[in-house]
Amino acid sequence: MTMLNLDGVLVIYEGLKHRLRWEHQPGWIPALELIERPRPESRVLGHIWPNRTAAATIRREIGHGQKAVVVLDGQSPVIDLPRAMVPRIPMGAVDLTGSDGDRASLCVQPLTWLAPKDRARGEAFASGAEDLFDEQHPPSSPHVEDDLIGTREPLRFVYYRRAMGIDTLRETIARVFTAQRSAQVLPIGHGHGARPLPVRTPARKVA
Repeated sequence: MTMLNLDGVLVIYEGLKHRLRWEHQPGWIPALELIERPRPESRVLGHIWPNRTAAATIRREIGHGQKAVVVLDGQSPVIDLPRAMVPRIPMGAVDLTGSDGDRASLCVQPLTWLAPKDRARGEAFASGAEDLFDEQHPPSSPHVEDDLIGTREPLRFVYYRRAMGIDTLRETIARVFTAQRSAQVLPIGHGHGARPLPVRTPARKVA
């Protein structure tokens, strides 16, 4: 899972494991998985998500005000694979080892699918979050762009090295897209100006 729609907000997971797309090795019959454990060599690297069309769609939606949260996992963008699993270097990946040898070291740079300005902001945020990260005492909550809270910016970056469940995602979304602090806040059920209860829809996988 790379992208889902949660309560009207696009949640996009950025990281190597989320962007690699695998295909069955030519000649491998998927039905064999039912009777024997598939070997790693039964899969080959197909492409890198997103392709040009999907990337353009995401940029356009964000440009039109679609709220989006990009979750950065803080992991290395480099993966080492047997050459047999990389029949070709997919667009979006760079082979750091060249064509020689039995293994391929591929680098998939994060955030390349964003507009240059948004990518630069995301890279700066990730660099700052990594500098603050404490391996001995990892934070219990995601690191967010505090300076954008209360603004109308539709794109937000989140840094979190742990797996993030739906409840944590919802809490994070509510945190980064909270209203301006100066706005009047009415308790739920208070008078004629009471705010309706938030509608929570099931998370919907997009890509």
